[in-house]
Amino acid sequence: MLLSIIKCGYELYKIENYEKLIARAYPQLGKIFQRFVSSTSQSRSSFGLLLLAILQSYVDYGEFVLHDVDPSLLTFFRSYLSR
Repeated sequence: MLLSIIKCGYELYKIENYEKLIARAYPQLGKIFQRFVSSTSQSRSSFGLLLLAILQSYVDYGEFVLHDVDPSLLTFFRSYLSR
């Protein structure tokens, strides 16, 4: 369900005044990303698609909130693709 919400938000960014939406949603996306990256549960691999959706948002719209996506990408690749 959270993945669907993030994908819907991603589509909303494409409408008029999307810069304001991005600026308002960015802090929450950051919190979600950090929470799932730091999760130590066994089902951690199931969070991969959620994190990819957030990373896609960072890559496409990070310039509006001055977000350097490199540390987030590095964290994702080390955590999920190193297995």
